[in-house]
Amino acid sequence: MSIAEMSAEDALVALHGSLDERRRPEEIAHLVLRVVGGQLGLRERMALGRAARAAARWNGWSSMSADFARPVGAARQVDAAMRLFELRNGGVDPDDPASLLDF
Repeated sequence: MSIAEMSAEDALVALHGSLDERRRPEEIAHLVLRVVGGQLGLRERMALGRAARAAARWNGWSSMSADFARPVGAARQVDAAMRLFELRNGGVDPDDPASLLDF
């Protein structure tokens, strides 16, 4: 389904999914217009419209990958720090930023 055929709800889901993707700004402009276009002022709609129209260039093709590596936990770094500084496991969770900050 093309962006132009999406409902506002589907566009919102696509916007949320784009948070960990590398979508082209033109595609995001299309999605934003679908979700909140009616709530924007004329100037904002025009700016997004200009960006969205550029999405048709190159037929959607991009040399940039649409996906990229996801962050991984800090288990290796925590293990290395524990060995290096001869620490005991203080209950640090390598996947929790607050726990890592305390560590």
